[in-house]
Amino acid sequence: MAVVLLSLSAAAFGSVALNFVGSNLSPAPTPYPAAQSLPGLAARWLTVHPYGFSLADHPAAARWAGLGLSGLVLAVTAAACWPPGRSGPSFGVRAGLVCAAVLLANPGTWYHHATMLGIPLAVLLGRAEGRPGWWWAALTLSYGLVQVWGIAWHALLGLTPLLDLATFGLVGVWALMVLETGRKP
Repeated sequence: MAVVLLSLSAAAFGSVALNFVGSNLSPAPTPYPAAQSLPGLAARWLTVHPYGFSLADHPAAARWAGLGLSGLVLAVTAAACWPPGRSGPSFGVRAGLVCAAVLLANPGTWYHHATMLGIPLAVLLGRAEGRPGWWWAALTLSYGLVQVWGIAWHALLGLTPLLDLATFGLVGVWALMVLETGRKP
């Protein structure tokens, strides 16, 4: 269906209507603090930038590290969602996991995209009955890191590890969703 709609768009408006496809496939990661994704994290740690210190100034390494971390998250996500169909995790669990993975892997994820965490959080809270204390602590910490970062990131400039709090929180939500795929409802 998507191919049909894209084809109709190209037929109606010319090939320029499809320029958005190539422009967003692999944007270079940015070290700007609002880029809260694994590629953004790699860019902050492996390229010199005005927002804090870095371990190196190697943009190619930052790009490859971001791609590698993103690839790992996507591979684990695909494995956790396997097998497709009724025998695997529920649709809600899969949707929440994929949403969290996309936020982490996409170099274009900025902190305001964390509103999409509502999907995995709804799944986790909907299945929270009988959870142990460590689970609640992990969920609270993960969500709290995202929220604190959103409020305070301007005050964190110069402190590179703290500029990644929301990314660390996203990793926590994603990890809880991975665990959820192995849990029976």
